[in-house]
Amino acid sequence: MTINNQFTCIVIGGGHAGIEAALACAKNGLPTALFNINIDQLAYISCNPSVGGLAKSHIVKEIDALGGVMGKLTDTCALQYKVLNRSKGIAVHSLRAQIDKYQYTTRVRELLETEPMLTLMQDIVTGITVKNNTVTRVITERGGVYSCKSAVIATGTFLNGKLYIGNFTKQGGRYGELGTIELSRSLKKNGFKLKRLKTGTPARVLAAGIDFDKLTISRGDSTHPFFSWQKIKNNNPTLPCYSTYTNTHIHNIIKRNKKKSPLFRGDIKGIGPRYCPSIEDKIFRFPAKNRHQLFLEPEDHTQKEYYVNGFSSSLPEDLYYRLITSLPGMEKVKIIKPAYAVEYDYINPVHLKHSLESKLIKNLFFAGQINGTSGYEEAAGQGLIAGINAAMKIKKLPPFIPERYNSYIGVMIDDLVLKGTNEPYRMFTSRSENRLSLRLDNAELRLTAAGRPCGLLSDRQWRFFKRKQEIVSQLKNENFSQRLQTKYLPLIRNRSSLKNYQFSYLFKRSDLDFTALIKAAAAQFNTEPEFILTAAADIKYEGYIKKQEQVYQNALKRRKTPIPSDLDYTKIRGLKKEAVTKLNQIRPENLEYAARIPGITPSDIQILVFNICRK
Repeated sequence: MTINNQFTCIVIGGGHAGIEAALACAKNGLPTALFNINIDQLAYISCNPSVGGLAKSHIVKEIDALGGVMGKLTDTCALQYKVLNRSKGIAVHSLRAQIDKYQYTTRVRELLETEPMLTLMQDIVTGITVKNNTVTRVITERGGVYSCKSAVIATGTFLNGKLYIGNFTKQGGRYGELGTIELSRSLKKNGFKLKRLKTGTPARVLAAGIDFDKLTISRGDSTHPFFSWQKIKNNNPTLPCYSTYTNTHIHNIIKRNKKKSPLFRGDIKGIGPRYCPSIEDKIFRFPAKNRHQLFLEPEDHTQKEYYVNGFSSSLPEDLYYRLITSLPGMEKVKIIKPAYAVEYDYINPVHLKHSLESKLIKNLFFAGQINGTSGYEEAAGQGLIAGINAAMKIKKLPPFIPERYNSYIGVMIDDLVLKGTNEPYRMFTSRSENRLSLRLDNAELRLTAAGRPCGLLSDRQWRFFKRKQEIVSQLKNENFSQRLQTKYLPLIRNRSSLKNYQFSYLFKRSDLDFTALIKAAAAQFNTEPEFILTAAADIKYEGYIKKQEQVYQNALKRRKTPIPSDLDYTKIRGLKKEAVTKLNQIRPENLEYAARIPGITPSDIQILVFNICRK
């Protein structure tokens, strides 16, 4: 048997970042190898069985607009869609899909195995070889030596991962799977300073032990957008989720057993995700709350197994069982997979370029949780950019760098490489100065043309983009100057006041049903509602976008503005708790220093500008 040990690109880690990176390299015609500890667990949904959510869904749409696969895979495996913030304006709408996690992994493997330039390798990478300050080879635990011209490291929680369940600890990146310690040592030898982060996951329980009559049902939306431009409809059943609440009895048990938690005992040194804390962390972080909402989400279409969202923990199993059986509807539940915490190594992302190439070693790229981020979506976005640029570097082409002004992926990468992070980074719309412009509906118009040279877009996707671009332009510049025809008035309430008004005016009115106007325009112009929506949103927010840009420019001019040393941040309305905590700790001297603090968003700076200038 002849083993191929020469590749152009090598990707280490087959999670959500790794598969996007590997496909980006392979689709550019470069012989690529993807190494994963377990080939049966490619892009495994380690935590909650869903994709998307606030701001995260925007990243998925951007990945799809650039030719990535997360959006397509999600639509293929979806069990339920829900539009978040539907009661608010289109600019803040987000999309979330519950998915069949096992189906997702199967689809990923099928996709990778049909890519002709991609080779899947089940092995553990233990080190990299560097020559003339450039990565040249990777070494595996079975003694394999594989040459490469570029490499992407996307190891997730497996880089020196350690699991915690009460007093029980074990090396591993996920329960039941191995980790990699040697690769951490190799990175340290090559000059990288590694730090520790922590994350966790709740128990999985059998549906047979759940009393669903005691839970609140949460159904998906019957009408919704899709993550991919292809609008893939699958044959999966549409399944509901359920919710319940913790209670004071559960809180008191946790308080009495605080020392049994590795988190509070000091065993876990890594900092956990601020916005997805363990249940014991919630109890002590929010002592005034007498209950916390939890969600039960089906893991796959069989509905035999449920994920208890919001109940992650590193407490001992017997204690956790007491807690979970104290939840309403869960009194007789059976746990089939334990809750646990995992601590792992990551690099400081300030040592990366905006292309996600290392500043220390040429042609070596990093993506995903190794860069200090959390979430499948953030990882996939980085993996796509790292893979694209690993290919561009070999082809001697300019790097593709998404900008802050045109994408949330650009915001995320800019935040990471300029500010770094000391806790798991999560994307929020508030991190962007241009969030009114960065919407779900216009991802293709923002990114597809710029991403065309990256080699991932099919001719069919390019034709879709060109058609949407032309129709949206025609709607805004021509069609919307027309008046609403009388025969479509019955579609809209308050219609007596709509005669003789142009669509460009009607879309700006806050007293009218925006969705109904979209339907009327789609009927009048015989055009897809999704194209009408994008054009109408541009018209609706035109004035706000101009003001947003002015506020941003004013903030840039005032960056040197001093901050009063006695400023009480707790009394400033609109600042997030994270911002208040960090500003009180660091007490920056001026707005420029405040803006450099990890976790401080552009909206926080705008609020500070307003309050300081007012005083």
